[in-house]
Amino acid sequence: MVGMMLATFVATVHGYATPLSEGLIADGFVKYYNYAGSLAVSGVVSNIKTSVEGGLLNTYYDYSLTGVDTACNTGAGVAANSCGIHIHAGVSCTEDAGAHFYVNAVTTDPWTIDYSYTSTVGGATSGHFKLATGATTYQTHARTFIVHAYDGSRIACATIGDPIHLEKLSAIPRVTKDNCHNIHAIMKGERKAVYPIDVTKPGESNHQVADTLKKFPILNDHNCALLFPKLFG
Repeated sequence: MVGMMLATFVATVHGYATPLSEGLIADGFVKYYNYAGSLAVSGVVSNIKTSVEGGLLNTYYDYSLTGVDTACNTGAGVAANSCGIHIHAGVSCTEDAGAHFYVNAVTTDPWTIDYSYTSTVGGATSGHFKLATGATTYQTHARTFIVHAYDGSRIACATIGDPIHLEKLSAIPRVTKDNCHNIHAIMKGERKAVYPIDVTKPGESNHQVADTLKKFPILNDHNCALLFPKLFG
């Protein structure tokens, strides 16, 4: 009975109706670890995936960002990495992200070609890039996405992850008093399955959603009985 009820809960959980993009994703941008400037990049790099073209593994990605350097509104300058939006070899945004990421059959840095953004006067930018990195999707996972300023310095960082894992995590109802009360009422035959209470907040990034959900046990009668014994005593 409880298993069927939970299946109904999972099937009807609300707030996640918009499917996430295929491929890997980088969101939850933070300031680069040693950047002390005022620029605060936000947005998402999505649809990060690879395919074979010309005998080499190519990486594709879409980006939609705000808070980038407005000096890039006429395009990149002459400085190395000016207005760049690149994958780096590092796997953490709390330390040096290392060099540009390329591996295997690609032996020269492909990011030195113009993979840069052009911003609006308000600091927004969006677009799509494709380049030969030699990397599989698996090898790209957990690397860092770095946004550069007009002068080529690193201003923002986000790690690359798998949105499907976060989407599945988000779809699992969590223990709250109201949700446990619903389980108890359903088990007693007093009501039909209803929408579970969503413990996340509108506008949270995928990583913020995951961090929020990790604070709550998964919704089932056992966990409800441990936290709210008066309901299940």
